[in-house]
Amino acid sequence: TELLCEQADHDWADNVSFLISRGAEEDFEAAPEYLDEPIFLYPYKRAPAEFMDALLQGPELQRVREALGAAGHNFVLPGTAAKVFVWPEQFPVVLRAVEDQRLELKASHVIVAKSLLPELEASIATIPSSRNVRVKAAGIFCLACAPRDSQTEYGHHEAEHHEAKGKRSPEQQGNETELEATKRRLDAHAQHVEEWKHVLEVQRTFLCEARCLRSQTSVTQSTTEAHGGMNPRRA
Repeated sequence: TELLCEQADHDWADNVSFLISRGAEEDFEAAPEYLDEPIFLYPYKRAPAEFMDALLQGPELQRVREALGAAGHNFVLPGTAAKVFVWPEQFPVVLRAVEDQRLELKASHVIVAKSLLPELEASIATIPSSRNVRVKAAGIFCLACAPRDSQTEYGHHEAEHHEAKGKRSPEQQGNETELEATKRRLDAHAQHVEEWKHVLEVQRTFLCEARCLRSQTSVTQSTTEAHGGMNPRRA
């Protein structure tokens, strides 16, 4: 069972890496992606009191809790105790996605916008390790993609960043060499991958050295190989 779980974790990480690479390639010349944002569902193994306190009272997520409250949204979904940390304009999209997908949410579930993942991770990091609050990596998935108002505090600054980064005069565009264009695309890809580092987690990874065996014809033959084993003289 443990091996199957470990394989599932690696398969999930490989799949996410593939999606990141594919998405980055497709978005190089696309419209500014800050207007649309992935919303993730994070399932945790346990939801002890420390888990609830960190998410509902900790300073790390206070900003988004206050923003949701000011907009009249409850960041704890009634009847499920699942937590929702997204920007106010994204909240209706989350509710529709939960309803359409008929998700059975629990207190250990957290729905979070991509831009708020660092705050979530920082909040979880305040919980003592003895409480064994760990995310189920194989259960993380993208619940929806929701538009974000560029006039919100986070969206406004990111919009300015993308706009300034993407502005090039006609002369600059005309003088850009193929090498410079490739470098710009690679930089954008590197930034895209960097933003996902807090999503991926590598566990129990080993670097092994494969033994080089001697040729069968260079050593005295053994009946061991006739029975499916390896001739110890080849080691």
